[in-house]
Amino acid sequence: TVRPFLSDGVFERFGLQIQEQQALGYRNHVDQVQIFSMTLAQAESEGPFDTLSVRITAQARDHDVSLIDGRRIPGTDRTEPFVEIWSFLRRRGARTQTSKPGLIEGNCPNCGAPIAMNQSANCQHCKTHLRSGQHDWVLAEITQESAWRATRGPTPPGVKDTRDRDPNF
Repeated sequence: TVRPFLSDGVFERFGLQIQEQQALGYRNHVDQVQIFSMTLAQAESEGPFDTLSVRITAQARDHDVSLIDGRRIPGTDRTEPFVEIWSFLRRRGARTQTSKPGLIEGNCPNCGAPIAMNQSANCQHCKTHLRSGQHDWVLAEITQESAWRATRGPTPPGVKDTRDRDPNF
């Protein structure tokens, strides 16, 4: 399962998209995924998180399937190339612990226990919130390349003063 790797925001957005499709009587099916390249688009360490943005150039076939009879919905079959930016975040200062398995191996990155996901996405052993980025990288955003910007805009008013008072903000 990919659930431990998704931030709460991405997980919720995917859930809403699936609910919308269900309400409309279909589900989307993706297969024949071909990844042509993955390159680092940006690495940033600002505030409480480190962020890595990866540019993925790929192609996939997708189509919609009826929830009533499981058949492919005519006119929805498409194979298209795409470019997306996947942004991963992790708490600043967190380090990958090579001495014990982490999320990618199916273990809690804090205590090393096997992951048994529950509704709250907490480790059942040490109660660490797995999708927080506190101990390991999580997928925080998927953006179409046309909408992604490598540099941030101006810092909103009040942020500098807040960071001066609280460096972890």
